[in-house]
This record gives sequence, C-alpha cells and structure tokens, in this order.
Amino acid sequence: MTPATEACAGARRGRRRAVDIVALVAWIVTVLGGMTLAALWGRRGGATQPQDESEGRGKPGIAIPVLVPHALLAIAGLVIWAVYVTRDDSRGMSYTPGFAVGVLAIVIALGLVMFRRWSLARRDRDVGGEAERRLPVALVTLHGLAAATTFALVVVTLFD
Repeated sequence: MTPATEACAGARRGRRRAVDIVALVAWIVTVLGGMTLAALWGRRGGATQPQDESEGRGKPGIAIPVLVPHALLAIAGLVIWAVYVTRDDSRGMSYTPGFAVGVLAIVIALGLVMFRRWSLARRDRDVGGEAERRLPVALVTLHGLAAATTFALVVVTLFD
C-alpha cells in the first residue's frame, strides 16, 4: 500500500468512526426521548386504558403489545451499537451496521403504528384516551426526528 493510499484509508476510518459516534449519540437521545414519552404516557394512565375494542370504550390508543417490543428492540439495538462503537477491535463485528439497520427498521415500523394511534387520538375523542392526547407534540416530533436521524446515520455507515 502506498503512503497516499494508506493516508486515504486512515481518513476514511476516521470519518466512519465519527459517523458511528454521532449515530450513537443520536440513538441515545432517541431512547431518552422515548423513555420520557413512555413515562408520561404511563403516568397519565396509558397502561390502564382499554387495549382493544371489546371493552366497548372506543378504539384503543397506544397498545402495550406495540410499545414494549418497540422499546426493548430500541434499547437492545442501542447496546449492540454502543459495543460496536466502543470496541477498539471491530473484527467479527462487521455485520453490526446491517443488523442495526434491520433492528431500527422494525423499531421505526412499530413507532409509526404508535404515532398513527397518537395522531388519531389527538383528533378523535373515540380513539385512545387522555394519556395519548396529553403527550407533548414537540417531544413526539423530536423523538421521531431523532429516530430518523439515527436511522440515516446508521445507513451511512453501511456504505462508508
């Protein structure tokens, strides 16, 4: 390898490492925002609301069977990404960015289901309950934007 080629490869590794770290920070911000939303939703009675229409009180809002896997996969993916980023020797972990994209795609799909229920509850009193209607719009928006940013950054690491 020539010195110029070696310098170029070193610069590419440095850029990739920077993107990996920024993705980690974005993922942490996203998880913290999600934890805050889940805590607000739970504190306002979200977990005690009807989970299906059979209880006769309108359509359900955010469902626990959607919220729990959304949160657990997001946290598990964050831990795996943190290990990937903080390891000095990344041998044997080359699959991680691809795996992370897959995990994030599932997390985002579940998040979009919850976002749909939340947005319906804000417009229609027959959907969801006060727990959904009282979630702060700004926090929901920032959580979604942070998730999109995280996903985009992790996708970038696939191609760098």
